[in-house]
Amino acid sequence: MQYKDLDIIQNSSYYSIAENILEEPQITFIFAAVEEYITEMTNNNLNIHENDIIDFYEGFLNKANEFYEEFLFGLNKFENFKTLEKIEIIYLFLKDDLPNWVYEETEYRNDKFLDNEDSNSDEPYDVSKIDIINKQFEVASLYRKYKLENELDLSPDYQRNFVWTSKQKSRLIESILIGIPLPTFYIDARNEDKWIIIDGVQRITSILTFMDNRFKLNNMQYLKYLNGKKFETLDRKYRRRIEDFQLLCNIVRPNTPSKIAFNIFQRINTLGTHLEVQEMRNAMFRGESTLLLKKLARSKEFLALIPEKRREGYKKRMEDHAIILRYLSFKITHYKDYSKNDMNAFLENTMETINQMNEIEIKSLENTFLECMRKAKYLFDHDAFCKPAKGKIGNPISKALFESIGYALDQYSLEEIKQNKTELNRKIHELYHDSDFILMTSIATNNPPKVHYRFDAFINLFEDIIGH
Repeated sequence: MQYKDLDIIQNSSYYSIAENILEEPQITFIFAAVEEYITEMTNNNLNIHENDIIDFYEGFLNKANEFYEEFLFGLNKFENFKTLEKIEIIYLFLKDDLPNWVYEETEYRNDKFLDNEDSNSDEPYDVSKIDIINKQFEVASLYRKYKLENELDLSPDYQRNFVWTSKQKSRLIESILIGIPLPTFYIDARNEDKWIIIDGVQRITSILTFMDNRFKLNNMQYLKYLNGKKFETLDRKYRRRIEDFQLLCNIVRPNTPSKIAFNIFQRINTLGTHLEVQEMRNAMFRGESTLLLKKLARSKEFLALIPEKRREGYKKRMEDHAIILRYLSFKITHYKDYSKNDMNAFLENTMETINQMNEIEIKSLENTFLECMRKAKYLFDHDAFCKPAKGKIGNPISKALFESIGYALDQYSLEEIKQNKTELNRKIHELYHDSDFILMTSIATNNPPKVHYRFDAFINLFEDIIGH
């Protein structure tokens, strides 16, 4: 470890943060480990601000201290270690790379440990491992899973806003009361502790929220005398009909690999209002990536570039997430390394990569994106990342322009953009009207040569004007 002379840790400008969080006996080895970890992570050309560093110290100090107090405090093997050895263990905890003896001698478990225990890495996408069962559940059983056990997710990140009207919800309840079978539900049960409704979320949400007394029946077609009733005010015989009603469910079980499950959900997504591809991605790759996309899509910096009249449409179909994901993908993977004409797989790989990132790497991505949006807002007076419109209504954001202009903006400071704003705007709009450029950014835009072309076009344009 770095701290051969442990007295030097008190000279750190962040030591006072540790003094406010840690007790004296453990301050030396916990702070030293956190200092080592943060120093290592922030030396990788990450875009991290001073206030981020302070937040990371507070977060990692608390996280490491909780780990120590719950699993290592009083453990003879750890207590007998020398200080440098204790620092090493806390450091490896932060790196998510603990030695096996910690798992063997404590009850600590993490996702990496569980993955190693359960993984079948030899054939991760073997279709013979698809594990789907058909099962019936009483409504009361699913309500218990939802309400009492918190094991049923009705609002996963990929689902659009709940939009059923009170009439639609009431007619569904009426169908149950008069015994009309409902279409099959599809449930992602690969995480046994949190089931996700993949197909049928509107229906199941209507049923369970009615049982929660969150709306009254109205516009009933046959059982008109029940209009105005909540679940709790229904006669017992009607409540029993709802509770005992059987829902037919297809359960995708844990052994089914993620990418095969994604394909399954694409195949069943054929009735009703279709899920967009990004909604499917968010269903299959939930984690740090979906949290980051949601945060960036709600940021004031991004929203400032979206005309107000378009915001709801972008949000409803997760078009905003898809646009941002494209930008992040080419931040993580150089555009020259995009070599296969498979944008969907490229974006899926990005989500998987972000899900494996640590907090510092994710914060760096967030900072870079927000800075890029601020530069774009300054550069473009209006219609940022949009192709020229012929009418009064502007065009929507072009994903191809968003990712490629965004990449070019990232190479320069805000001050450089300010100094060259007029010329940059002029040249960009000239490029928009170039016949070759129009062709290369309008048809088959995910083809690798066309991707490389537009990135090179904007990189060269910015270099010619700014001078480097």
